Amino acid sequence: EIDMHHNLPLRFGLSVRYDFNSRFGIESGLVYSRLSSDLSGGARQNIKGQQVLHYMGVPLNIKYRIASWRSFSLYASAGVMMEKCVDGSLTKEELSNTSSDIKTSSIGISEDALQWSSNIAADLQFDITRHIGVYIEPGISYYFDNRSEVRNIYKDRPFNFNLNLGLRYTFGSTR
Repeated sequence: EIDMHHNLPLRFGLSVRYDFNSRFGIESGLVYSRLSSDLSGGARQNIKGQQVLHYMGVPLNIKYRIASWRSFSLYASAGVMMEKCVDGSLTKEELSNTSSDIKTSSIGISEDALQWSSNIAADLQFDITRHIGVYIEPGISYYFDNRSEVRNIYKDRPFNFNLNLGLRYTFGSTR
């Protein structure tokens, strides 16, 4: 039995938001996610390793501006995201039962299924210019079962906290 300890996913994005009016907008973009998990266990507790998965995703969110002050804005959002695993690897070390030799192996991981999720979040944006801002966005997501055999945080903990950081371009109605 192999135990997996999942680390908090790292996520970075480039977003585009179209504001319908001073409060509501729709947003999409491109998001990179890195999922890593530490492995340990085996029949004699002699295996340890790490699995790393790289995803690219396209979110679609409805945004609501709660408040603005100078160059800062506070938003609430809800939406969905589609992600695709573009690369992955599993590296493990196995200690021999008969000697102190360590056998290291690495394999590539591929996943054909798309990963869908729904999310709600709040974000704080600082406007660098009238149209470009940087944001930090804590939120919660639910990851739907994509029937893949690849074990990761999305499978073991489908309801999850996330923290997004990124750059956003905004156009449409002005404040």
